[in-house]
Amino acid sequence: MGALHWFAIRWTDDHKMKFMVMGFDVGSESLGEILLPESLNLNALLEFKLGATGGRKSIGLFVRCDTETDSYLDIWVMKEYFVQKLWTKLMILTPQGPERSLSKPMCFRRSGEVVLQLEDDRGLVSLDIVSKQFKSLGISAGLVCSVDSYEESLVLLDRKDAISY
Repeated sequence: MGALHWFAIRWTDDHKMKFMVMGFDVGSESLGEILLPESLNLNALLEFKLGATGGRKSIGLFVRCDTETDSYLDIWVMKEYFVQKLWTKLMILTPQGPERSLSKPMCFRRSGEVVLQLEDDRGLVSLDIVSKQFKSLGISAGLVCSVDSYEESLVLLDRKDAISY
């Protein structure tokens, strides 16, 4: 059925914040914690975004820092779902182009490529992680843009008047 994921913070006994990803498995109705990669610099001003990896077998993590003194986008994947020690950093992106702008992460594609939104013209591009090549998708995202995924299903609701499309 799948799982829902979100970021959470827990205060430890020694009054420190512990950052994690919570996961709720819809099928088994179980809740679990996934610690973030140990090497993350959590003292920096960071933006986090989660996404299902290309094969939907695990999760990916985008960590973006865009301050006056530092600017980068880390792309992480969890090689084995719910095994914190198997977070792997795929790549680090730095500002691109003459404007030196940093792309915003949108999602992983089934192919394993990453969809990014360019800062300057808000166009969407696909980044091949292996070849490190960008390909324009020919779409301008506008000021507000979000990406979500869905899975087709033949399961109908448990109601007589349920409508299936």
